[in-house]
Amino acid sequence: MTAGFDFGRTLRRLRMRHLELLALLGEVGTVRAAAQRMALTQPALSKMLHEIEDCFAAPLFDRSRSGVLPTPAGHYLIA
Repeated sequence: MTAGFDFGRTLRRLRMRHLELLALLGEVGTVRAAAQRMALTQPALSKMLHEIEDCFAAPLFDRSRSGVLPTPAGHYLIA
């Protein structure tokens, strides 16, 4: 996140569900488990995650076949 980044403006673009998703992905570690807990489909959850990453202009999770791991930026936001 760069010096010109407007954190307040970005937070205003996010909904509570976006923030819930960040915390939940950090906890459960898979899109599938997070989707089940939020009662959403995996594609809907993936779309939400892309919206969040677009807001911050950075990848927040590294994706693999075994799940997702927060990037340094992801760890920062989860905390």
